[in-house]
Amino acid sequence: MDGLPKPQGMNDRRHFLLLLTFTCFISRWFDPEAAASLRLLWRSLPDAYLTYQEMQETFQMQLQATDLDNFVEFYQEVVHENCHVMKPRSLMDLCRGTIRKELETNKLYLPNAIEELKVPRRMKRFLNLLDLYETFCLSENESDDESQSEADDDVNVKVFV
Repeated sequence: MDGLPKPQGMNDRRHFLLLLTFTCFISRWFDPEAAASLRLLWRSLPDAYLTYQEMQETFQMQLQATDLDNFVEFYQEVVHENCHVMKPRSLMDLCRGTIRKELETNKLYLPNAIEELKVPRRMKRFLNLLDLYETFCLSENESDDESQSEADDDVNVKVFV
């Protein structure tokens, strides 16, 4: 896929995100965390979700129709969005992405900068993507030990994020 042409009108950032998403699609066979990592990445960004048209224009010469369909299905399962229609991100996703970006721009590094904010704990968990981690990642990798405390979850998640 070296030298994969960028569709006309697609900016470099969007092309990079598409290629990164495709890399996770390929990696899913040998990296069980690929989908969870991709889900967290897309939820932390303010960019619009990828569309089927963008995927098709990028990979039409490299992938067979069934492989493209499998890629699209993987992406839709990961981000929980229909990629056949371009729609803006939710206001919550946009706010989270904007706040995280501003912190990084001001050289306040994550997740420590979020912990120092004077906002409720629930907001800190939201900004640190912990709500998503618990919703999507833990449900996919549930252990038999249902009695793990929330404090233990926080420690484990901070290592992951």
